[in-house]
Amino acid sequence: MAFFDKVSELAAQATQKTESLVENGKTNLEIGKYKRQAKELAARIGFTVYGQYERGEAVPEDVTELCGQIRELEETIEKLQAELAPRVTPEAAQRGTGEAVAENFCPDCGGQVGPGMKFCPHCGRPQ
Repeated sequence: MAFFDKVSELAAQATQKTESLVENGKTNLEIGKYKRQAKELAARIGFTVYGQYERGEAVPEDVTELCGQIRELEETIEKLQAELAPRVTPEAAQRGTGEAVAENFCPDCGGQVGPGMKFCPHCGRPQ
């Protein structure tokens, strides 16, 4: 009988540890969800302030410097996208949507996107 008692005790301990791991996993998922929401809100704040900068509205000096850096990055992105233009399929160029580069490369992450794909396989952005 002592053997079966020990097996029952070990099974109970294993069950308790498993339940604890499951609860920890759920809590970590919830933490991740809130972190993503906070990042999204911070990004929205940033886009709002950057919009003010682009409209010529007053923004703090340190923010002005960061906005200038963003503008430089955007100019670099535009140059790189122009380099991609010759590689665009004739069908995409014929549409003349200004988004022809999206036929082959994601405008957000630059990852290659296959023909007919509705989302970037690298970052998930809708195409």
